[in-house]
Amino acid sequence: MMMLWMRPIGGVLGGFLGDKFGKNLILIISLLMAVIVLFVIALLPTGIPQVYFNILVLLIGLSVYSIRGLYWSLLGDCDVEEEVLGLSIGLISFIGYLPDIVLPLIVSGLMSSYGDTGGYNAYFIFSASAGIMAIAFTILFSRNVRKTRLAAQIKEVSS
Repeated sequence: MMMLWMRPIGGVLGGFLGDKFGKNLILIISLLMAVIVLFVIALLPTGIPQVYFNILVLLIGLSVYSIRGLYWSLLGDCDVEEEVLGLSIGLISFIGYLPDIVLPLIVSGLMSSYGDTGGYNAYFIFSASAGIMAIAFTILFSRNVRKTRLAAQIKEVSS
């Protein structure tokens, strides 16, 4: 229940900070926060007081919904032509929501292999690893956008 309240807070906060400091930077920071919290949850001893776990759940919710509030805004940096915008959004949606399709199979396998506690720890570590890959892809995307804009500016000046 607590995490659901992070949807509007994380989405609005992520969008606001993205406008103020740059979408890519805030996306990377949100992904990094999610990765750190997932690793912490995976490595926590089972006997910690519930309040600490609740704080971590709030932080992961805040970062996840900040990410969700920002990732579609990156499409504006891609200069997608109007004629293929719908196809682009559909393809991005397929790739972006693929984990929702595949993750239950992965979690089921992890639970079968490692039991409840070990399975959850493996799931959190797997998710954190996916977050690290997302950070790398966001950095590569940022560099590509920067190079494309610089090339366009150079072309414009030399014309």
